Amino acid sequence: MMNGDSRKFVNEVPYITSPGEKVSTIFTNTAVLTRENADESFVVSQWIPNDFQSDLHYKTAISDLLPWKIDVCKEAKVMDEPTEQELEWLRAFDPHREFFS
Repeated sequence: MMNGDSRKFVNEVPYITSPGEKVSTIFTNTAVLTRENADESFVVSQWIPNDFQSDLHYKTAISDLLPWKIDVCKEAKVMDEPTEQELEWLRAFDPHREFFS
């Protein structure tokens, strides 16, 4: 998981690590991007509306973070708010609260 930031996403990389080819999901603070296999591009499958004025503006807001054209899958939806259990699980990875509050 990472904060969505146009400086963190790049068009090309000089090499791909072995796990990189197996990445199927990218979680950011604005959207979830998914793909079925390494030959496909990532698409928006869910978005987090807290930073957007309305659901109609989410694609523009997400596109501003990425250096490539982003597609939205037909089943894209607003992400459900995390449960208390999910928040506890995430916070276990950040005991000093450097990333998650």
